[in-house]
Amino acid sequence: MRHAPPLCPETNSQVFTGLVFRCLYCEDTDGIRIALSFLDRTINETKEATDKLKLQIYKTLWGHTGTLALALSQAKQAGFDGIEGPAPETVTDALQMKNQLSDSGLGYIAEITTAGTYVPDRRASLQQHVDSFALKLEQSMRLDPVFITCLGGCDAWEEDRNRAFFIAAFDLAISAGVTVSFVALRSRAFFYPGVADGIVRQLPRILLTCESSQWGVVCERLLARELE
Repeated sequence: MRHAPPLCPETNSQVFTGLVFRCLYCEDTDGIRIALSFLDRTINETKEATDKLKLQIYKTLWGHTGTLALALSQAKQAGFDGIEGPAPETVTDALQMKNQLSDSGLGYIAEITTAGTYVPDRRASLQQHVDSFALKLEQSMRLDPVFITCLGGCDAWEEDRNRAFFIAAFDLAISAGVTVSFVALRSRAFFYPGVADGIVRQLPRILLTCESSQWGVVCERLLARELE
């Protein structure tokens, strides 16, 4: 969990202040409790935080096997503020999705996975990851996302190579004028909290989207008492 300035301070979105939580599983009560505790502490620290912070809940398309129309309908009926998922590859499909989003009145968080899907191609080079990010960033921007989440880098890389990827992605995001938050996920650069801490200390403006269940699996323990 990290509270930091957004990658692009010029972004039009005032919804997020740099604190991003993602709880995929309703049974992940420990993760939800930590998130709410941290959120409550953050809000109570300053009056400025309460003025800027607005909680929105998005439905992820991860695991959704139906149509986009069905996902939008379900999200709307359940009271979600929007959906999160990858952008279509073609301009035609992107335009169709943009129209559906507009008709539904829901927001959109774009999801980028570099050099593969949720698990990267183990043989992909640093440049292939950067090129993949650049291409999918272009595809995502066609849909005017609120912001973007990215599953980037590789857990098998040394720290220097992962840091080089984030620097390149950081620059691309700023050029595009969009906020990007990088997901702490197994198989990716931030798979382990100790590794993530080392990179974040060198790139203090980077944003993380934290899934507490991922680090819980890797560390084989709950991290409720290890918020530091």
